[in-house]
Amino acid sequence: MAWVLGLSQFASTFLITWLYARHARDRRDRAALGLRWETQDRLR
Repeated sequence: MAWVLGLSQFASTFLITWLYARHARDRRDRAALGLRWETQDRLR
């Protein structure tokens, strides 16, 4: 039982990391890119 719980910890860590990376790429990176363009336009 300990082996199953130990190995499931690796699987859950991989799953959570993958879900967060997908969320960040789809939502947060777009917001950061928009903010970057907005601030660069103001500096010019």
